[in-house]
Amino acid sequence: MKEAENELISTTSKARLWFVAWVGVALASMIPYPSQLLLAPFFPVGLLALLPRGENKAITGWMLMYPSVIGWCLYIFLSVILFRIRKKDAFLIFYIFFCVMLALNVVGCKKTLGAVAGIH
Repeated sequence: MKEAENELISTTSKARLWFVAWVGVALASMIPYPSQLLLAPFFPVGLLALLPRGENKAITGWMLMYPSVIGWCLYIFLSVILFRIRKKDAFLIFYIFFCVMLALNVVGCKKTLGAVAGIH
């Protein structure tokens, strides 16, 4: 019975790891300009920047707002799945996927901000 308990992950541990991932996103997003954290409502649009001609799509997404709403729904959905997983191994795999998604999103945001900065 003790072995089966070791295979489960507590909700508290999941919440801590989820929180750490988002704090990492916030810190990475603020480099080099802390004021970029004000763009947090548009954060999911950064994923669009990873597509071909993605910077243009992301900029358009900022203006339309619905891509941000869809993106936040995606992150809510991923978070719900993350918290529903009970086994440590499965959680770890999905948590890595979640963190990779967040990291790619940060990269996309940086690409988009670079493109916006180049508009004259």
